[in-house]
Amino acid sequence: MNYELVAVHDGNFHSDDVFAIAVLKLIHPKLKYIRSRDQEKLSKVDARIDVGFSYDPRKGNFDHHQKEGAGKRENNIPYAAIGLIWKQFGKELVSQDWIFECIDKKLIQHLDAHDNGLKTFSVKDIEPYKIDDAINALNPQWPDESNSNKSFKEAVKFAMLILKGEINKAEGMNKARNTVLKTIKESKSKDYIILNEFVPFKEVATLETKLKFVVYYDKEKENWRLRTVEKDINGFAPRKPLPKEWAGLENEELAKVTCIKDVIFSHKNRITIVAKSKESILKLLDLALKYKE
Repeated sequence: MNYELVAVHDGNFHSDDVFAIAVLKLIHPKLKYIRSRDQEKLSKVDARIDVGFSYDPRKGNFDHHQKEGAGKRENNIPYAAIGLIWKQFGKELVSQDWIFECIDKKLIQHLDAHDNGLKTFSVKDIEPYKIDDAINALNPQWPDESNSNKSFKEAVKFAMLILKGEINKAEGMNKARNTVLKTIKESKSKDYIILNEFVPFKEVATLETKLKFVVYYDKEKENWRLRTVEKDINGFAPRKPLPKEWAGLENEELAKVTCIKDVIFSHKNRITIVAKSKESILKLLDLALKYKE
């Protein structure tokens, strides 16, 4: 990207123009921008974002307000300014296409849909508070008539934090996936794996395996944990729950039931149990594997 100066519209800002600038600022921190609809000013910048009624990346035009719009994805979610910018430049911020698609699906598409008047969720009782609401709240609110440029700058900083966090999270999840898959491949059991430190395992273990348990070392608390694997990625129901006799117990009370002295805590929902030593957690794992309701 060779842009030095870009433009977005003035007045109230929205999540799509805020996030579009945030993407470009992450790529090029020294990038400058103006907020205007003045045609003379727009003609002097390197790119026009969410303003100008034209979509042509070759000319630096990234608007979607023209009558014909700026295209749709295969799932029919139309592009807004953030989607057009992400499509053009997003891959400069990630290490691989999988992460680019992940961010698009998790965040960008929702911003595009909202700006085009579409909902990506159904509401039964109370509508959720969305990132678009948070951005809108940063606008000067009536009867405050102060200039919105300062508020826009703060909103861009906020959006950059979110984008950076989601990208870092996705990059970390990708590394974690590789670690978990390698551990599964090397494991002698198809029922569990043992990790020497916590690695995000839920998605891989739930969607790609038939594992029942994961054992890992908690560095922060310096203890070992036995965790069940869920039946569903969005739920907490375990494929094989821990023994009901352990549920909700801790310390001496739990030690009496398990006959393991350094056991610490067992979750009431039968999804996890903690012990001080690896030796003890493996004994608990063996008991959990043998347990029958």
